[in-house]
Amino acid sequence: MEMKADIAGKPRDANSQFHKIYIQRHENVSILFADICGFTVLSSQCNADELVRLLNELFGRFDRLAEENNCLRIKLLGDCYYCVSGLPDPRPDHAQCCVEMGLDMIEAIKLVRDVTGVDGLDMRVGIHSGRVHCGVLGLRKWQYDVWSNDVTVGSNMEQSGSPGRIHVSGTTLSCLNGEYEVIESDGGKTNKYLLENHIKTYFVTSGSRRDPMPRRQLSQRRTNSKNRASFRNRMRGDGDSNGPGTGRSGGAAIRNKLGLTELSEKEVVKNPEDDIHDYLSKAIDARSLDRLRTEHCKKLTLTFRDPKAEKKYSGTRDKRFRSYAIGATLLGFVVSGLHLLLTLSESYRYVGAYLTGLLFLPFILIYISAEKWMCLPKPIRRVSAVVWNNRLVGQTVALFMVAVIFFLSSLGWTSDEFGGVMSATSGLNCNASQLIPTTTTKSVIIFDLDKRFYSPVRGSDSRCINLDRYSRPIYIFLCVLLAMLSCSVFNLLNTTVKFCTVAGIMLITVIGLFVSPMGNALDVRDAAVDYCANHCAADLTATKWHVIAVFALFVILITAHGHRIESMLRLDFLWKMQANDEKDEMEKLQAYNKTLVLNILPAHVADHFLHIERRNEDLYSELCEDACIMFAKITNFSEFYVELEANNEGVECLRLLNEILADFDEMLSEDRFNTIEKIKTIGECYMAASGLTAATADHVQFRHVAQLADYAMAIREQLITVNEHSYNSFTLRIGLSMGPVVAGVIGAKKPQYDIWGNSVNISSRMESTGVPDKIQVTEEVFKVLEPLGYTFQARGSVQVKGKGLMTTYFLTGKSD
Repeated sequence: MEMKADIAGKPRDANSQFHKIYIQRHENVSILFADICGFTVLSSQCNADELVRLLNELFGRFDRLAEENNCLRIKLLGDCYYCVSGLPDPRPDHAQCCVEMGLDMIEAIKLVRDVTGVDGLDMRVGIHSGRVHCGVLGLRKWQYDVWSNDVTVGSNMEQSGSPGRIHVSGTTLSCLNGEYEVIESDGGKTNKYLLENHIKTYFVTSGSRRDPMPRRQLSQRRTNSKNRASFRNRMRGDGDSNGPGTGRSGGAAIRNKLGLTELSEKEVVKNPEDDIHDYLSKAIDARSLDRLRTEHCKKLTLTFRDPKAEKKYSGTRDKRFRSYAIGATLLGFVVSGLHLLLTLSESYRYVGAYLTGLLFLPFILIYISAEKWMCLPKPIRRVSAVVWNNRLVGQTVALFMVAVIFFLSSLGWTSDEFGGVMSATSGLNCNASQLIPTTTTKSVIIFDLDKRFYSPVRGSDSRCINLDRYSRPIYIFLCVLLAMLSCSVFNLLNTTVKFCTVAGIMLITVIGLFVSPMGNALDVRDAAVDYCANHCAADLTATKWHVIAVFALFVILITAHGHRIESMLRLDFLWKMQANDEKDEMEKLQAYNKTLVLNILPAHVADHFLHIERRNEDLYSELCEDACIMFAKITNFSEFYVELEANNEGVECLRLLNEILADFDEMLSEDRFNTIEKIKTIGECYMAASGLTAATADHVQFRHVAQLADYAMAIREQLITVNEHSYNSFTLRIGLSMGPVVAGVIGAKKPQYDIWGNSVNISSRMESTGVPDKIQVTEEVFKVLEPLGYTFQARGSVQVKGKGLMTTYFLTGKSD
């Protein structure tokens, strides 16, 4: 977790004098080292792409075997594979797991040897048991690794072993509990390190007592392989009507040539799009509306249970506010138009009020729209922005517009045309025949001053009154419904505010029904309706209480509609908030992953794998001409490293090594070393190379070679500074060579960038055959650097393993 926090950008403790170290100690583990013998011959038959695919398939098979045998792959060192059993969780059978792993690897490489026809291709396996420190060191190109004296023993067990055999130490043998038959070997006598530490060694001679099915399958495949054509022709598909293509088909062809197809069927790679679809389907199913509403919102008011979410929602900008205002303004004009038609004879009395109300609505609309009118002064646009950005201010403006519309709808309530109804009938001489009896307690006088108040003959009675004049109050009161409707136009008003607003409008209207002149006019109409319904068979109904019922229904409908709209708006806001949170998390995760990838792979390789159009099966491989390779080893660190209780069983020694490697890594950040790429660290050995891309390789002036030479001298000087501060006497033994190399990434679950080639082997030999505190270079490096002003000391001919005599030089400096 500490490492994840540091990768994510957690600042380093300023009070700490040392870089943070990520080390854990594990007891009772077994370490397996396995080297592919004859790999140079095999790789010589492949081009760059074929070599990377071969290693990826072969080591991928080893990874699957490690998983089956409960082992954890630690690192790939060229053609060397090493893993540990008992990590991260302890296992009592760690030694047996490693022996089983070694047996499976030997059987797998025999299959490769049979199908490729490469003689001498085999596995040399060494196993030792003990304790390890595991973790990462340095600042760049982090790779999980293990350190301890027991790891060194395991490495020497492999070096002193024999091809096709498993070389185990006496400690490992004691952990096997007699499950395997062994014979004593002379590895402990021929290897200097094993001899000095009195390590007894043995070869495993028997097979496993565990389920041998995987090896039987491999053996069967190996027995059935008859074609022993050259591996280069087999890789290219010569003689095969369905030769391998590129991408996935090329990888499948290699698996088929290696005889691993049947054993790899369960390793089908799932399409990432399927994973995304599955994830989205589960996410949609999990986020039902009811569940979200219950979890995050209160039942009645719909306000968020989280005050922070409510505050954030109140501060959101409603992009449709202008549309709400336009709709409300149009309703205001409709209400005004209806009133002018209904009170046409007295419209002059309300002209001032109409103009005032109708001017307010456009003014508010312009005020709301002023934010985006760049021609207006900034203060005006700034005030307009407040309405958009502050939900409370927006709700206040919306309520003001509703109030204006309600004011316009209530202007006709005091019309004299309706107020004079009762006074016009009070002075008439009436007889009983002129009274229209009703079912209610009222009687209404039918007067004949104006014949237009009589309706045409309907039914059997010709005295039914013309009710048009008394129907107008109904329409005037119904105009109030438009004012109530304008409240529902504004979605930014919450349910509580809408209910209070429309309920207030209804209350004022109901009071007006009983105290305004229009209420008296409606009483006249209601009585007339009752008479006509009884005597004329007219299809008329009472109105006063129906108006109240319609208002109550409107209150219910607008409240329900507002509740529904607000519920959806709040859920939409909640989804957006969750989406933004997930987007932020995704961006953080993407940045974290990119930082992690850049800490594992070079930048140009990381871009290749992070490219959105890259196919999943595409591998990275590149042939680099004139690359320069450096190996630098702290020669006497093994003498410094001791596991004592006083130094936390060796952890403090590793802490100092971490400081040294961190200093080397920090120097690579300097512009003068911009063509150099760190490859990896192997214990106390530091490996780097330059000229691995077309942009960094200089095939004319060989600037990248000069940079690596300068870097070699710089880290040697840096180690002197470390010695002065730590009171040590560490020395570097450095080797340089140049030539063509193959660069690539192998491994899917644990991708590792590495370089292979004869030049890499020679550079390693330049270091191992070198002299402490010296930089030994090949003749090719000498010929490139000498014209550039670098000074050398001829060493002469040196016997190099696998190469014979080679002429080498010591780089001593650079002339001014």
